[in-house]
Amino acid sequence: MEYYFEPNPIEVFSYIIPLYLKVRIYTCFLESSFSEQFARRVAMKNATDASTEMIRDLTILTTGRGRQRSRMRLPRSSVVLCFEVNYYVHMIDNKIRRVYHER
Repeated sequence: MEYYFEPNPIEVFSYIIPLYLKVRIYTCFLESSFSEQFARRVAMKNATDASTEMIRDLTILTTGRGRQRSRMRLPRSSVVLCFEVNYYVHMIDNKIRRVYHER
């Protein structure tokens, strides 16, 4: 019993092997691109979480100072410091948001 291949095996493999290699290379590029985008997303999420936590901590600090001022008389410089810290916190928050939205 004899088998015949149509088209012959050399033609089939000469078509399939380059196609297979092209698909494998394209898959590598896709995985690399996905990995980079995912790493950027994780980095931005971590930065956002850290800045949110920092703002929350500084806000608690400034509101705590405001409550202390109402309970006891603090020098005017402490009140000014409280507002300056709050101002810089909002400046940092706005800058982080601008950088995040530019990407």
